[in-house]
This record gives sequence, C-alpha cells and structure tokens, in this order.
Amino acid sequence: MKKYSNIFINIFYVPLIFISLLGILENLLTQISNMSKWSAIFLNFLIFGIVFLYILKNIKVPILNGKIFNYLKTYNKMLIIIGLTCVVLWQLYLVLALSGFNIWDPGMIIYKAMKKPIWVKDYFSYNPNTLFLMFYEHWVWIAFNKPSIQHLTIILNLINLSIFDFSLVVLYKMLKEKISKIVLGFSVLLMGITPWYCIPYSDILAFALSVFTLYLLLSLHNKKSISRLIEIGSIFTIDYLVKPSLVIVFIAYFIVRAFLGGIKLNRSNVVRSLIIIITIFLELSLFNVYKFNNSIVEIDKNKALPMMHFADMGIQGKGGYYLPDVLHDYAIKDPDQRKKEDIMIWKERFEKMGILNYESFLIRKQVINTVDASFNWDKNDIFLKPYRKKITLLKLLGNYF
Repeated sequence: MKKYSNIFINIFYVPLIFISLLGILENLLTQISNMSKWSAIFLNFLIFGIVFLYILKNIKVPILNGKIFNYLKTYNKMLIIIGLTCVVLWQLYLVLALSGFNIWDPGMIIYKAMKKPIWVKDYFSYNPNTLFLMFYEHWVWIAFNKPSIQHLTIILNLINLSIFDFSLVVLYKMLKEKISKIVLGFSVLLMGITPWYCIPYSDILAFALSVFTLYLLLSLHNKKSISRLIEIGSIFTIDYLVKPSLVIVFIAYFIVRAFLGGIKLNRSNVVRSLIIIITIFLELSLFNVYKFNNSIVEIDKNKALPMMHFADMGIQGKGGYYLPDVLHDYAIKDPDQRKKEDIMIWKERFEKMGILNYESFLIRKQVINTVDASFNWDKNDIFLKPYRKKITLLKLLGNYF
C-alpha cells in the first residue's frame, strides 16, 4: 500500500520538480551569459572544487587518499562541530548586519506591535491572518522592556534563528538515518546560511512549525497520552494563527494514514480526535475573545479579505500581488458581496484563459515561484533597509544571496 501511496504522490510531485528544473536551467543560462568577473571567479572555484573532489574519490593515490580519508574518519565529529559552529557564527553575523526595516507587511506588523501608527488604515481588519504574529511581537516587546525598533528587530530575528536551528535538530533526529544527513545539508545550504531569518515574519516560523507538527503527529504511534493530544491540538491552533496554509501538514498526514489503512474508526480514536478538536476550539475561542478585546488594534471583522481574493490575484499576471484587486475589495463594504464578486472575477479570468492557457500559466507560475528564490533581495532599498549603514561583506556577497 505504501508503494501505491508514493506513486499517487509522485503523479503531482515529479512534474512540478521537472518544471522547476527546466526553469532553473533557463535562469542559469541567462545569468551565465551576463556573468561579471566576480561571478566568473566564483564559478571557477566551484568547478575546480568539484573536479578536485571527484579526483580524490575516483583516482587511486594510496598515500594521499589514505592520509586524507583516515584523517577525516578520525576527526569526523570534531570537523562537524567546527563546521556547525562556523554556521551559527555566520548566522549571528547576518542577523546583526542585516536586521533592518521592511516597508511591506513585516514593517506594519512590528510598528503596530510597538503601538505606533501604520500607513495602511485597517490593515489588520483586512488581513486578520497577521494578527497573531503582531500580538506575539507585542508580547516580546513588552517582555524586553519596550526596546527601540532596531533592538526589537534584532531580538525577534535571534528568536527566529533559535527556533529555526532547533527545528533542524528535530528534523535530523526525526528522519531515517539514510536521508537525515541529506535533508539537514540541504536545509543548512538553502536556508541556514542565507538571510531568510533576518526579517521578523512568519516564513521561518512556518518552516519550524511544520517540523514540530510532523514530529508530534508521528509520535502518536508511541505516545497516545492526553497531554500529547492536547499538544497536537495546540500546535494546530498555532499553525493556523501563524500561517493558515500550515494546516496542510495535518491534511497530508491524515490522507496518507488513511490511504495506508492506519486510521481505524473505533471508540478510542473517536475520543482522541474529540480531545484534539476541543483543544483547538477552546484555544481559538480564547484568541478570538482577545482579538476583539485588546488595547493595541481595533478589528472590524466585516473587512476581512476572503480566500477567493487571494485566488483572484493568483490567476492574473505572474500570479503575485495585484494592487487593483486589493483596492477593489477594499471598496466593497458588504462581506457577502465581496465574496460573490471575488468568485465572479476568478471565473471570468479562468474562462478568458481557457483550460490549456491556464495550464501554461500555472507552469510559468511554478517556474517564477521556484527558480530564483531571491525573495527580492536585489531590491534592498524597498525590500530591506538594514539599520547598519556600512556592511562591506554584504556588498561582496549581495548578488549571491
């Protein structure tokens, strides 16, 4: 049954990976054709490094190979500790060097967390999914005796970094030995040494929460106590409040378990499910009471943007943020009318494209979303303005971020 489950998943997964790889090749060819001298130097080091490792692995040089591999085998743990220490020091350097201000959502959230006025009126009424993050940053601000925005940003980024690194340890321990080192290596290379955690927002927290959620769900096989069920209900609540799309981890888990025949409808499982559901209901209810009775921001629930609003933006242009859609929904005061018009807009855009053009659009969108991953780091003045003015190393490595 597991074999068929993997085949079913790969029907969707493999084409997406294949599309991304094709997009990456196109992107790399464009970058290579416009390569600067510093990029050429970097590429040369990379190529020679790969060739050198290949020679060491495949050409038999008894004295050289014996010494090197015996040395690596003897001092393997020490080298790993040194390597991880260097990674952590680099992470701390990036946080201290790059922590800065972002004019978009992260900036509005941290401003409101410090009870400062923000430049988009009723932002949190229109985007209630960011409320929990704002309250969290406000509680951190209070806990650290109301620091300046510069110091609060660094504190939040250090907390983000600590949570992220801990989640990598959990991920490594949770996976099977055969793939744990590979997953850890890619996680460090793609996220651990790049500056994703230098902006206080939900992305790094979402990665960590996904790991913690999966760990708790998998632990149900060995530990079915009431406390563990409450923990699972609580992590679901936090997942939903930090980034609603994180509930997909639960959905995926239960689909796979059901497909493998691991979920049985009996009295014991029904009781466990009820404990999880009641925990979620109580915690979300408490949050909603706090949401409408806090001293930081007033919320008008009639202004909340529906899910179809984001679906509308996702079916136009490049599938990203689209200001006309935002202004259109801001102008509609009735929430029911807003939902109806958003559904109508989506249908009109889909019908105008047609099924084949829509498929082509989704392929382009997959490429755009996955091949670059620069996250607008090239637009420093707009995306991130570091509080530190002179960062020599940042200028040197900016393009490679």
